[in-house]
Amino acid sequence: MTILLTALVVVYGCAMAAAAITACHNVPGWLVLGALLFSGCLLLGLYWYWLIPVGLVGLLGVAIGNGYALYGHVHWRHVLVRVAVSVIILVLRWTLQK
Repeated sequence: MTILLTALVVVYGCAMAAAAITACHNVPGWLVLGALLFSGCLLLGLYWYWLIPVGLVGLLGVAIGNGYALYGHVHWRHVLVRVAVSVIILVLRWTLQK
């Protein structure tokens, strides 16, 4: 299960950082910076477990901000998929922490 958690965190964190870099011309700089910061928190959460929830909540906030910046409203399906991935990561983290 540790391998699964590590793989999910690395893939999700790197994908969010890459998305932030590619969207840097379309969204405000503070959203790009936030996405990079919270992606880094998520990746560092592999060493310090308390950073995983910080990174996930921050990335959800950035996703909501990106929706407003790009489209003028939140894409709830997108946010719900991110919430589902976040819950899976948190459940894996919680089970491994016991």
